[in-house]
Amino acid sequence: MLSLLLYRRFVFLCEHIFWTWRSIPRKNKGLAFFFSEAWRLSLFYVFLWGAISSFLIGFWLWSIYVLYRQKVTWRAYAQSRKMRYEGGGFYDSPRISGKIGGYKVEAFTADHSEFDARTQRRLSSVEVSLKTVMPSEMLVATGGMVAVLKDLPLQQEYKPEFTGWDDSYVVRTQEEGAAMAYLTDERMQALLTLTKIKKAWLVLIFYGGQGLLRLDLPDPVVEPKRLDILLKKMVEVAGILELGKGEEISIIRKSREIRDGQSKIHIDEDDESFAQGLELELEDDGVGEGAAADVEVVPDEKAGKGKKPASSASASKSTSKSSK
Repeated sequence: MLSLLLYRRFVFLCEHIFWTWRSIPRKNKGLAFFFSEAWRLSLFYVFLWGAISSFLIGFWLWSIYVLYRQKVTWRAYAQSRKMRYEGGGFYDSPRISGKIGGYKVEAFTADHSEFDARTQRRLSSVEVSLKTVMPSEMLVATGGMVAVLKDLPLQQEYKPEFTGWDDSYVVRTQEEGAAMAYLTDERMQALLTLTKIKKAWLVLIFYGGQGLLRLDLPDPVVEPKRLDILLKKMVEVAGILELGKGEEISIIRKSREIRDGQSKIHIDEDDESFAQGLELELEDDGVGEGAAADVEVVPDEKAGKGKKPASSASASKSTSKSSK
């Protein structure tokens, strides 16, 4: 668009130069035109238009060259690994899919909207589908994936206490205890090795009965060796993230224990608040300090609430009546 505007400006200047040349008398026509304002402006806009046009054309040619190298590399890798290759059209990015180490793997180019929602950013993406699924929905996201997945209905947020964990990373889940039980030190270390890749966006998600590990890179992967190392590393990390035998039951048990423990803490706090409120009511009713000291609050084990207080005097009266 900018190049087109400069081109139109250049055409306008050419017309202006032509009419300026026609208006100059025949005598000393060349010298007068050389010192005219139209000549100076035309030189400036020709240089500016040429510089910007050269930059845009060079950027377009470089993009075509990178895309061509990416297609050649991915096609050769897919043939060597017996994977499926989709080249698409001339300007389309390639896509490969298949299995590596028993895992379903896909590599493609993804478009991400920038924060202004007006521009697109193209990233090289690698996805590995996990074989096992968490009993509770959960996601781990870094970089730009935090904003992409912010609308998922996962309300609780868990912050792991692990060396190397950045505050910008996010763990969101339905059950905090499940995330705590699943994210062991070994799994945390495996995820952090992927975050060390320069400018990489990581996402691990268990949602809708599926598990997925994904990594997005800003630079196009055009070297066969780098593509092979990246896919093998993703498959290795996926193996660490898989649930072990009987681990699903232990995660559910751990989640329930934490949830029940939090409920018990809330019940104890309610009992304490009830007892404090009861003492204040007795003081307002004019009960003496000695009588208030004899008040005993008996917590209800089932409902978690205190029974109504009874003084020691009334308790002794009821005992004497029953004895008679």
